[in-house]
Amino acid sequence: KVTFPEPQFRGQTKGELGTPGVQSIAYEITKDGMVAWFDGGGAKSHISAVREKLAQAVINRVAARQTLDARRKAAKLGANGMPDKLADCRTHGPDAELLIVEGDSAAGPAKAGRNSENMAVLPLRGKVVNAGKANMKQVVENAEAQALFTAIGAGSGRDFNLEDARYGRIIILCDADVDGSHIR
Repeated sequence: KVTFPEPQFRGQTKGELGTPGVQSIAYEITKDGMVAWFDGGGAKSHISAVREKLAQAVINRVAARQTLDARRKAAKLGANGMPDKLADCRTHGPDAELLIVEGDSAAGPAKAGRNSENMAVLPLRGKVVNAGKANMKQVVENAEAQALFTAIGAGSGRDFNLEDARYGRIIILCDADVDGSHIR
């Protein structure tokens, strides 16, 4: 049993301990117990069950990674590795802006009125999946979300790194109609 006055957890679900000192102690205690159990010849059926569970977890993780990679490639990338519909700017970095617009019809005026030196335009069609409410699989399978991830360039999930972002600001341009009203 380990007690700690103010434990910190990772994520919204609080399913993983994030306090570094306690995390390393808990890891070592668990590892030592598992090694002793395996070396002591724990019940063979239990050892087989653990082995099967670990093997299935590895297979699932590899399959999920392959699916994610395939979805990223399927997001209609052009020769430069960016979404075909992205009208990119010439310079990237903290002063660059990504204008996200509703469809190709809104992209025309946005492209015409932008400063192409530091303003990129990405038209999206339909409603993009709400990543705050959807599960990771739904987000990964959504082509518009993948186009956003690719254009922004900061990665997603555990691979997310804000310093890799190609734009310093992301601006959402939407109509004041029913289609644009869901963005608040």
